[in-house]
Amino acid sequence: MYIIENIKKIYQKKAVLNIKHLTVDDYEHLGIMGVNGSGKSTLGEIILGTKKPTEGTLKIDNKDLRKNAVFQETSFDNEINLKQIANFYNELFKASANIDELFQIFELDDFKKAKYAKLSGGQKQKFKLLISFINKPNLLLLDELTTSLDYQWRKKIINLIKEYLNKNKVTLILVSHDVSEVASLCKRVVYLEKGNIVKDIALGSDYKNNLEILEKENDYETVDKTPNL
Repeated sequence: MYIIENIKKIYQKKAVLNIKHLTVDDYEHLGIMGVNGSGKSTLGEIILGTKKPTEGTLKIDNKDLRKNAVFQETSFDNEINLKQIANFYNELFKASANIDELFQIFELDDFKKAKYAKLSGGQKQKFKLLISFINKPNLLLLDELTTSLDYQWRKKIINLIKEYLNKNKVTLILVSHDVSEVASLCKRVVYLEKGNIVKDIALGSDYKNNLEILEKENDYETVDKTPNL
């Protein structure tokens, strides 16, 4: 369980996040939505532990925490190739992942010897997801999951994540502006506006029903309302 109490994040004397209280249960699948600059990525990073709040507390009740994340801005060393990067993370995590199988799953077999900087936007996103799967995380933060992916790969990635969630006990934090992603993967969504939680909505297991709920609740012009999965 993750309990947030009176958390603030301040940049240049301006509060970009101000969360009075938020509880995320173990193995909950939570979507965080809002326009750009609403604080959603910052909240996700604080829950993950990669960013510290200026004020407030985050309590984590999980002794066996294996966490990983996919951020929009993630990059990798360009001095070594993708296979070497994946092997490095396999050792770093003390995992025993089948790296070759992961390259096959994400259809990156032909790019094992490529440098990260040479990949297309979609290929970079797939590689970041590949890395996130290495240590079989039970806390997974996905920030704009399908950015730079075409329709077919968006659908494939959503299905891969669904399969992983169904087979493993995982707390999912999905930061997104895309209602179709959230409707597919989440059972709850919080909306942020100017760093504050303004809505907290329960979802079910039915994609179409979730999509209908989100489109009805979603009054942000810059949030993608187009069903695409």
